[in-house]
Amino acid sequence: RNMGIPYVLIDSYIDLPEVCNVGLEDQKGGYLATRYLLEHGHRVIAFTSPFIRKDGVVEKRLQGYKQALREFDVPFDPKLVFEQEISLDEGMRLGYLLSRKKKITGIFASADILAAGIMAGLREKGVYVPDDKSIVGFDDNYLCQITHPRLTTIHQDAEKKGTIATEMMMAQLMRRPVRERNVILPVRLVERESVR
Repeated sequence: RNMGIPYVLIDSYIDLPEVCNVGLEDQKGGYLATRYLLEHGHRVIAFTSPFIRKDGVVEKRLQGYKQALREFDVPFDPKLVFEQEISLDEGMRLGYLLSRKKKITGIFASADILAAGIMAGLREKGVYVPDDKSIVGFDDNYLCQITHPRLTTIHQDAEKKGTIATEMMMAQLMRRPVRERNVILPVRLVERESVR
């Protein structure tokens, strides 16, 4: 119970009508990323992410990944799901691991920071993006512009998410009605150079 303290959830899938939440089309993002890799001929696609919590955003992105695989008649293989802490270092370690897995030609990283780490880890082991492995990220933050090659990713408007959450919070603090309690922002694929 919230004891009358105003709060706003961001990226949460708690389905209570009185709760204010700002989120994304997470499942659609996972679907678009995976479909893009499939359309480019990839059939063994790793799903890399922070730890998957029930009803969390990553689980939705994984559902989108599975949805795209089904559409292309590619069976889901749980051995292609790699979960770990989210940091550049952990991403690099995952890159080392993926560098040895020749069958995997596509990688969907459900966060750009993970994608950047994976790319650096692969490169250190002499595996190149997009020649050897293709990768799609999620977020479209500044990291995409400085990875080499630049990262194809799912764009979300993080600034807008923050603005809406702030507006919801202010309305509650000032005891004004909140216009819309559950706002889901759109995502789209931004094509750059990390997929062959």
